Amino acid sequence: MIPLAEPNLDGNESKLLQNCISSGYVSSSGPYIKEFEKKLSLSTGGKYTVSTSSGTSALHLALKSCGIGYGDIVIIPAYSFVATANSVSMSGASPWFIDIESKSWTLDCNLVDEQLRCETNWKGDHIYHNKTGQKIACIMPVNTLGIVCNIDAVEQIANKYNLKVIIDGAASIGAEYNNNQIAKNISGLITFSFNGNKIITTGGGGAVIGNDKSLMGLIREKSGTGKVYNGSYNHDVIGYNHRMTNVEAAIGCAQLDRVDEFIYNKRRILETYNQAITDVPGLSSIPCPKWSISSAWMSGVQVNRRVHPNIDKIIQYLNLNNIEAKLFWQNLSTQKPYKKYLHSKTNVTEKISREFIALPCSTNLEKNKQEWIIKKIYEACKLAV
Repeated sequence: MIPLAEPNLDGNESKLLQNCISSGYVSSSGPYIKEFEKKLSLSTGGKYTVSTSSGTSALHLALKSCGIGYGDIVIIPAYSFVATANSVSMSGASPWFIDIESKSWTLDCNLVDEQLRCETNWKGDHIYHNKTGQKIACIMPVNTLGIVCNIDAVEQIANKYNLKVIIDGAASIGAEYNNNQIAKNISGLITFSFNGNKIITTGGGGAVIGNDKSLMGLIREKSGTGKVYNGSYNHDVIGYNHRMTNVEAAIGCAQLDRVDEFIYNKRRILETYNQAITDVPGLSSIPCPKWSISSAWMSGVQVNRRVHPNIDKIIQYLNLNNIEAKLFWQNLSTQKPYKKYLHSKTNVTEKISREFIALPCSTNLEKNKQEWIIKKIYEACKLAV
């Protein structure tokens, strides 16, 4: 089976891991952690980086460090991986699911503004939902599949309604916003995931990146046990022990040495799919909004169900030919744990959830294998009509 996205571990990963074992630094301290964080800051343009144990823990850490908790609402897109919603629930807050826009597949900021104008009211310095009475505390857009959200629009809403900004950039390392590195000019925080299927991996792992020294210092403290850094066992904040290990960071250092190569390959693979389906009726490519240069983490095609109502047969045919292909994320507001929470109409989310097929796009995907996949896509579309 040709997988969707497998890790590329053909660099210095083994060598650096052996160094970890030889040195004895295999836990949450060691030289590779600092090196990884420094390299990640350089790669993303952010001033300060705190590595974490996962992308979910990075989001949770960011939320709690921004003071988000019980009684608060966090605005998130309905189209995302479930970790976005889970991190909000872990923090004690409630998600408010808002639809994505068709031109970018990222959070629809116009709809967010409309919902806030119609369904909230000001009390002092904050806005509260008319029905639930909860404070709207944060807006947390997602860089969908590596496509950067409209950060300017997000920050305008945040300024207008006094909201914290945390960008779930899980899969967007290497992406650019208005031709700048993704974290260079952000006013809030951005998080990343380094799961095995991401562009670079640390096995698990994640990171929080920001440009506010004081806030990032608090995030650093909370990422551990809240211990005062003077050698004593005194603690001045609640910590969550979300730290990355030196072993994971060693893998990450080797991965970051090749990140430009990985991103180049990801974009080449995506562009090859896009070119191949240009003239295929009923198929369209992942959007590319003018403000974003995507990391191209995930490749795939959107299948118009009016042209190809038997989309399941297309997927089945690809799977039978040893090609991993599947419908991707589903509408979070319809998932069992989240049905009771606030949500806007989610027409675009529903459409993309039912029509987007993810396709193999590993950074080491060979040209002849991608040509085989494309050939089978053509065959599947003809057979499924």
